[in-house]
Amino acid sequence: SALSTFIAAVFIDVVLFSLRKDLLFSSLLTGILMVLVTVPVYYFGIIFSPGYIEKTWLFQNLSGIVVTGIPIEDIIFYFLLGLTAAPLYEFWQNERLRKMPKK
Repeated sequence: SALSTFIAAVFIDVVLFSLRKDLLFSSLLTGILMVLVTVPVYYFGIIFSPGYIEKTWLFQNLSGIVVTGIPIEDIIFYFLLGLTAAPLYEFWQNERLRKMPKK
């Protein structure tokens, strides 16, 4: 369900950012970019297949909040996907940004 996915992502993010605060900014940026990329995809679907979202999504299981034709749960999902997935590789490999040597 959406709620369990949100709770799991937030839990992972809290643990991740408590251990690596340096990943917070890039993760927030990636979450925002994920939303900015997926919204046009939704609009493309809405334009070329009107009523698709209303016929496919089970609105009785959702909050009913719709932002510009897109269920808020989908916007939150893509934000959390970017927020959570973006820093996982850096965290797993213990990678950090390094300063470039001056020439």
